Amino acid sequence: MKVGMEHINSLLTNFGTTLNGTPHWRLVWSDDQLEYRKGVFNEFYGDIFLRTIKGTREVRKYNYIKERWILERYFPPEMSYNPEIPTSVFGNYEPVYVFEDKNGNFLHPTLKVVEFIVIMAEKSTPQTEKQIIDDLLLNEEKEVAEIYEALSE
Repeated sequence: MKVGMEHINSLLTNFGTTLNGTPHWRLVWSDDQLEYRKGVFNEFYGDIFLRTIKGTREVRKYNYIKERWILERYFPPEMSYNPEIPTSVFGNYEPVYVFEDKNGNFLHPTLKVVEFIVIMAEKSTPQTEKQIIDDLLLNEEKEVAEIYEALSE
């Protein structure tokens, strides 16, 4: 099942990469994703509690999502830095879509669906402050024109 996802991931590079070649988008299996987190952890030996320690540990990234495909988007450090995740100083992948239906049932990703999600996400996400302002001004101009037209009738 994961073999077909390699093809989708190779095609996702068409949506851009960072300067070091990291793809902006990737499709991952939830159970395979690990990350280093700072925190307070309880240690056990079987069912026996040993101690509580404070430190950094490698943990499951999606401990709340089991056996699902996840479409992730890369965000640079200025948008994704989290002091609890030491490696986020280099940027981080964040989940955009979990492939399951409204009842939590597994959905198999297809290239067409993945491309649709990526295209819609990129269309709806302004990349810079200037782009946000330009979009707001354009919408304002359209509203003024519509009101002027309605008043002219």
